[in-house]
Amino acid sequence: KVEFRKIGRDILNTPSSNFVVTASGRFVPRKGFDVLIKAIAKIPNVTLWLMGDGPEKQKLVDLTKELGVFKRVKFLGWVEEPIHYIKASNAFVMPSRHEPLGNALLEAWKAKVPTVSTKSEGPTWYMRDKVDGVMTEIDNVDQISSALKSFIEKEDLRNFYVKNASERLEQMFNEEAVVNSYLRVFEGQFND
Repeated sequence: KVEFRKIGRDILNTPSSNFVVTASGRFVPRKGFDVLIKAIAKIPNVTLWLMGDGPEKQKLVDLTKELGVFKRVKFLGWVEEPIHYIKASNAFVMPSRHEPLGNALLEAWKAKVPTVSTKSEGPTWYMRDKVDGVMTEIDNVDQISSALKSFIEKEDLRNFYVKNASERLEQMFNEEAVVNSYLRVFEGQFND
C-alpha cells in the first residue's frame, strides 16, 4: 500500500481552480511531450506538471513560449516519487510515440487518477480504450485535448475510468498474476 504525500498546488504556483494534468519521463522525442503541450494549449484553465528532464527540454520550453502556455506548464525536473504528484493532479497523460510498458501509466492507475494514453506498444497490451481510460492515436493533438475536455466536463466519466483501471491493475499486475506469468515463461523454456 502506498502512503500518498500531499503535494500543494501553491508550491507549484498553480491556481487552485485549474485542472491539473501530469506527465513524466525523459525529455526525448519518443515520449511525445511536444504533442501534449500542444493539446494543453487548446484548453483554457489547464496546468501541466511535467516531471523529468532530458535533451529536448529547451525545445519544450521554447514550444510553451511559442504557444503562449509557458505559465501553465510547470517543468518540475526529476522528482523522487512521481506518484505523489500524479495523485495531486486531475488527470495523467502518456503521449508516447513508443512505450514498451508504461510504468507511469500504471502508477496513475494506482493513484486512482483518470488517464489518457497513446496507442503505443505497452499500453495497448493492457489498457482498454473507453474502459480504463482514453487511448488516442500517436501524435494526435486533437484526440488528447478532446479526451481531457471530456474529463473536465464529466466527473462521472473520470470516476468510471478510475474504477475500471483500478480493477484492471489488480487483475493483471497483482503479485499472483505476475508470478504466474513468470512461471508460464519458465515452463515454456524448460518444456521445449
